[in-house]
Amino acid sequence: MSEKTAPVRSIEDMTPDEIEQYLAKKRKAEKAAAEKERKAYEAETDYRVNTIFALVEQAHDFLSSLHKTCHVEMVKQEEQLAKYGKINKSSKGGFSIDNSDKSLRITRTRATKPYWDERSKKGVEILKEFLSTTAKKRDLKLYKMLMGFLERNKAGELEYSRVMELIKNEGEFNEPEWVEGIRLLKEGYSNYFEGYGYQFKKKNASGKWETVLLNFSGL
Repeated sequence: MSEKTAPVRSIEDMTPDEIEQYLAKKRKAEKAAAEKERKAYEAETDYRVNTIFALVEQAHDFLSSLHKTCHVEMVKQEEQLAKYGKINKSSKGGFSIDNSDKSLRITRTRATKPYWDERSKKGVEILKEFLSTTAKKRDLKLYKMLMGFLERNKAGELEYSRVMELIKNEGEFNEPEWVEGIRLLKEGYSNYFEGYGYQFKKKNASGKWETVLLNFSGL
């Protein structure tokens, strides 16, 4: 014999206590549903973050090992090249090697970073003052171009390529301020060795070189 279900009562037929009990039960059910949804979301997110990050750490470990192997083997290669006189005497550490059928290539590059000391900073001040007070009156277009070469990047540093373009134009003026500013800018420049970078290329079916992208920065 089946149980009879209680008839559904409308809220208008409920007493105040019954309404309160009904609302409390509804709020509890909604809270439980929201909590279940939150836990499901967090579980899926944790899975994705943990899975991806595990692969990231594996990739980092592999790249670190590869970078060390590149350094060790390319140092040996450099010694061999020097022994047989096959390395350019003007080379500061960069060179390329190919396999025997010329289908694979590894290039070691020498990474340096420019540095500008207080002399360069003083030179920039002198140059900007000269350009703003003298050059601007003579040739506005040239003034804007030269001032652009003295702009700093987002890190607040002078850009090497821009400064070299400025120096190419040192013959534009012969005033003492200009000459002195250029001299200080040149004397205050130096660069320091950061490390070696590596590039990898292979020939495709058409016989053209394709770069295999690997990022060793920060290792």
